[in-house]
Amino acid sequence: MIASSSPGSLKEIVLIPHWVHEALARQKLPLSECLNFAVLQKMSSVNDLACFYGLQHYIEELVYASGTLARCWEETAKDRDSRALLMQTILPLAAHLQASGELDSRLFSPQSRLPWHDEPFSIHDITREVGGVVIYPGFFVEEGKPNTYREQLVVGLLKLLYAYNASHEVSGTRLFRHYLDMLSGRQLTV
Repeated sequence: MIASSSPGSLKEIVLIPHWVHEALARQKLPLSECLNFAVLQKMSSVNDLACFYGLQHYIEELVYASGTLARCWEETAKDRDSRALLMQTILPLAAHLQASGELDSRLFSPQSRLPWHDEPFSIHDITREVGGVVIYPGFFVEEGKPNTYREQLVVGLLKLLYAYNASHEVSGTRLFRHYLDMLSGRQLTV
């Protein structure tokens, strides 16, 4: 959850790798299904699921917030096999892939850039409680640009929060405080 003085009232954020977004679109499923482990396990490889889960580690770095994917997946991995896959395979593998650098090579390396992705990310209003940021590969490593992309991401997420919450709630978040820090360094507008 984006840290605030009133817990539970603001949207939580999930980082979504582009391949999950594209797989759901091919299946004509709404992006909200990325929160449903039972659906994703039927259409994704174990490696893709582990990388998706591992991407949540970057929420703090990119978005200055904490995420919610673990809770959503635990709630939707209802049968014994799904729960075992999540707890005994996906979670340990996610930690290993993070350590091995696979996630960095798939999303955060110059070589991972794909010509059909024009933007570094897209922000989605997934559910009333959850916002999603689809991360496209190769952008957050461009020389001189990572901070610009992070600033754009912060501004976009603040816009999403302002659509649902009172200004005093949004101004109490770490995300907003980071935005103020960015403003002190240069001129930004929402």
